[in-house]
Amino acid sequence: MRDKDIRDALRQAVLRQGRGDYAFAEATYSRILRASPAHPEANFRMGLLAAAAREFADAVCFLEKAVLADPSSPNYAFELCHTQAILGRTEEALEGFRSTCARLRSGDVQLADNRQLIPAARLVAHLLARRQYCLCLELVAALPDALVSAELLAHAASAFMQLGDARAAAGQLRKALPRAACAEDAAQLHSRLLSSLVACDDVTPVALHAEALRWDGLHGLSPMPPSAPAKSSPDGGLPRLGIISRSFRRHTTATILLPLLPELARHFTLFAYCDERLQDDYTVRYKSLFKGWRDVSALSEVEAASCIRADRLDILMDINGHLEAARPRILTCRPAPVQVHYMGGPMSLGLASVQYRISDNFADPVDCSSADSSEEILRLPRCMFAFRPLGETADPGPAPELANGYITFGSCNALCKASDTTLAMWKAALDAVPGSRLEVVRDVFDSDPGARALFERRLGRAGIDLSRVGLRSQSSTQLHSMVAYSGFDITLDSYPYCGATTTLDSLWMGVPVMGIKGGRFSTRTSASLLEAVGLGELACDDMDSFVTCVRGMCAERDRRVRLRAELGRRVVEGELGNFASLADAIATALGKTFPVVA
Repeated sequence: MRDKDIRDALRQAVLRQGRGDYAFAEATYSRILRASPAHPEANFRMGLLAAAAREFADAVCFLEKAVLADPSSPNYAFELCHTQAILGRTEEALEGFRSTCARLRSGDVQLADNRQLIPAARLVAHLLARRQYCLCLELVAALPDALVSAELLAHAASAFMQLGDARAAAGQLRKALPRAACAEDAAQLHSRLLSSLVACDDVTPVALHAEALRWDGLHGLSPMPPSAPAKSSPDGGLPRLGIISRSFRRHTTATILLPLLPELARHFTLFAYCDERLQDDYTVRYKSLFKGWRDVSALSEVEAASCIRADRLDILMDINGHLEAARPRILTCRPAPVQVHYMGGPMSLGLASVQYRISDNFADPVDCSSADSSEEILRLPRCMFAFRPLGETADPGPAPELANGYITFGSCNALCKASDTTLAMWKAALDAVPGSRLEVVRDVFDSDPGARALFERRLGRAGIDLSRVGLRSQSSTQLHSMVAYSGFDITLDSYPYCGATTTLDSLWMGVPVMGIKGGRFSTRTSASLLEAVGLGELACDDMDSFVTCVRGMCAERDRRVRLRAELGRRVVEGELGNFASLADAIATALGKTFPVVA
């Protein structure tokens, strides 16, 4: 084949490949390679086809030939690195990535356009999925800063959150925002920024709310024309309540939502709007509890809003917030006349389109300032949560102190919640109780060799004696069985982003939770839960009262032994186990927003 024939054939094959005609493309690339075995683009394209067919060993062979023929192409090199990593040849992949980045920095190689960095982002995503967080950060840092895409910065932010540095994650997301590829990406990056700021102890409630309002101003969509609510007889006269969530699957929200839905069905006709493509056996259970099930995960935000609007809801309940790649822009379309947020986030959404937020008198006291909430707060007369474990749980066993002879403090909270204030609180507890130890349990300590060293350095900088700290990992099975709590005498909470499900887990296992409550919702969830089991005094007002309370609790061995035996029963028999009472309270509160509900 002449050079011109090769160019024409290659152009046609790439075009047909883009249209899904892989057989034609493969035949053409093979014909080119018979004429010119070292042709870099033909080898590269054959490598992509092989990788798409999951024939990764063949893909590496083709990509190696492409890189050898044209070592100046970052695209070829990064695609080879990504495919080597998939094959488990991680060291080769990392070496090749570092080498290519060094040549980019020196100017030896040039990017034709930023699309050539797509395989680099795939490699970082691959490592992220395998919980190799420190390597993710190393690779992103190796690239010239001007070339780092919003996607790569978002991956770095995820790694920082998993490693316990919410402030650094926020920094990455701020850099990513102006580099977003489209408006929807920008909105999701900004939502992730808000979620990271919640865990930063140097961000005030007013500043956090201002950022939420800024999100609404930047990303909100135009409201849809109002639709008339459906008050028709086919629903038995019950108002229509829609619930939009990304968590209709095995997720911590199922400990609250799954048992709550049958009770809510006494008051409402329920519709679900599933905004998550990942589904499992829990999804099947959820589907059985709704009259209408709509999968909106493949729809655009406006299409999803139109789908919701077509059901003529009376109320739309959001349990996504700004968490987990949620799409709050759907809410800004105002597809329902009344929109309320519940459970899915530790802050006000800041959306003018969401009129209400469900809380309670302890998580959001009336005397606290409402300057950091754009919604009217519907305060339930009882705890806003209830709880039922997802499956069988471990036996709490006797208090560890009885065998060890010392107090063991523990934490299972996400590391991103381990702010400087949290570490100071942990240090204060250890200092207050001589001989005590702290166990921090997160799976990252096993999956990423560098995570342990990083967190130990943070503990050391906080003045914590590392000889008194154990960093342990747990499997997903151990996580759901709550077995870690059997090794704790007392669970220490986090600040300013306190526990919720982890607090419930601890109480279920008979382990009291101690921490500091502040003036905003994210610092007071545990306070509400503790109040529900008669331990409200363990949510302290400040560090001094926290230290006093810790000393008192550690001195009362008989009380702790008694709590270990009865706390789980308090959860089951009290309001935390009463889903009917919670549903009634929610229905009454919503009745103030829509008269037919009451």
